[in-house]
Amino acid sequence: MSWIKRVLGRAPAPDADADLCCSFCGLHRRHVRKLVAGPRVFICDVCIDLCDQILDDEATKAGEVSRHAEALHSALIALGPRAPYARVRPMLRAAIELGRRHRPFLRRSMELAVGLDDLDSAVAALRAIAPADREPVDAIDLGGLLVDLGHPDEALAALATIEPPAPPDVLAILHALHAIEARLARGDLDPAALAALRGQVTDLGPAAEALADGALADGVRARRLSAMTLAALAAGSLDAAEQAARAHLAARRGSPVAHDRLARALDARGDHAGAATVRATGLALTHPEGVFAARLQPSAAARPFR
Repeated sequence: MSWIKRVLGRAPAPDADADLCCSFCGLHRRHVRKLVAGPRVFICDVCIDLCDQILDDEATKAGEVSRHAEALHSALIALGPRAPYARVRPMLRAAIELGRRHRPFLRRSMELAVGLDDLDSAVAALRAIAPADREPVDAIDLGGLLVDLGHPDEALAALATIEPPAPPDVLAILHALHAIEARLARGDLDPAALAALRGQVTDLGPAAEALADGALADGVRARRLSAMTLAALAAGSLDAAEQAARAHLAARRGSPVAHDRLARALDARGDHAGAATVRATGLALTHPEGVFAARLQPSAAARPFR
């Protein structure tokens, strides 16, 4: 039994009468793709599409998110975190375009993209936020994403668009960590500059540990361990790099980033078999077409962080 019958009672079927027309536009059933029956009324697919467009236009004028954009988000969630990029990327980019005027929706688009390991789309979502609507967290998150994508100069430029929040605010810690990782990724640091960066990472430890427990605090602490690993590797302090990387992985067992950092530390020590095992485990956790899947491939051992 159809939902129409359950909710509205018995509805006449279009097939029962060859001369039925749409009750709204008058088109004959032969001139439309579908005629939907209600209680003594019929509506064609053309009028359904028109109604949908009218409702969407009214939502946009009222400053609300497009109904089509919300539908795209729902569809993306239903597809799951390992759906092929050929399907999800066009949907993500369409949602971003439809939600261009709505910062909360664009932030949700960014989070969806990160969940799919589609960092390019996540960056596009944050960049679509109108300058007047941007908040410090948007620039800080953009900087972190650009670091992960291997674009340190762009990351530093994004971070420079805001005044760093005052410590020990969580955003201040993230801002500093993203800037440190970006500078490490750029390379060409003299020993004094490298020592200064390592000192900054160490100095951020008490503030990171003092954050109230929660997902955000856990993420900040993990990011600090990532920066500690990279700084130690750059300085040739392999024991310190492995120690930080193992602490990172212990805190974030499901993180491909943590697996990538430990694999790099183990490769630097010459433990290529251990690194391969860590990479294989991390590879199973990430999207097969994503950034970290490429970094966790066996051939990634020969590539630099950048």
